Amino acid sequence: MSSEPPDNVDEYLALIDRYLSGGLAAKPFTSALMRMVKTRFLMPNQPVADVINTMFLDCDEYEDDPRLRTGGPYEIDGPELHCRIVAARQKLRELWGH
Repeated sequence: MSSEPPDNVDEYLALIDRYLSGGLAAKPFTSALMRMVKTRFLMPNQPVADVINTMFLDCDEYEDDPRLRTGGPYEIDGPELHCRIVAARQKLRELWGH
């Protein structure tokens, strides 16, 4: 395995940074990330795959409309999604030294 991140890890980081900088709203971000996972999930190692999978699940749990959230453990709002994505970005950068 190469110690350099493959292009798709860089694509994930770019998408995350765009969302966290305010260049992309939560709903389009979750759609884009989930689409990216489904089409580019080939990862160089299990730790990276685990971070990406966790982000996928976080995006799946995100509900934009508070009227549709029932307070269940698998429903998160915008601030919670943001916090989780910040943590995921940090983990990805630690794994690849970016």
